[in-house]
Amino acid sequence: MSGRSLCCSPEGIQKAKRALIRYSLTQKALADELEVTRQPVGKFFTGKPVDRNLFIQICDRLDLEWEEIVAEPASESEVNQEKSINIDAIVQKVREKIKPSIQERCGAMRVLDMAQPIGLNDIYTSVNILEKIIGRQRLGIDELLQQ
Repeated sequence: MSGRSLCCSPEGIQKAKRALIRYSLTQKALADELEVTRQPVGKFFTGKPVDRNLFIQICDRLDLEWEEIVAEPASESEVNQEKSINIDAIVQKVREKIKPSIQERCGAMRVLDMAQPIGLNDIYTSVNILEKIIGRQRLGIDELLQQ
């Protein structure tokens, strides 16, 4: 939630609904009085974030203290921890589901004129690592004759 928006706590929503009944208002009538569309008023009564100024206007119209109605923002560390836990679980599930498909599509290599593809696990390449790069050595005629 951004710093410019506020949302109602569950208890605040109940207080606001009782105030709406007390003043014999509907959400549409409240929106008309505040000269806004019904959408932000609906968000207010469902606990979704609403612009700070509008949140305070709604509370003032219903004679409610907005500090008592507003939901306490979750601490940033709680939100981040919750997201990381969910993301890790989702990533694990996705990996399990797509592994067979990736293995089937990418697990074999087709070589030009071979009848059957070769599994990537079956390909072995011997690697020789040279201390000095041979292509960059300049040998004289005497050294070439010795070899």
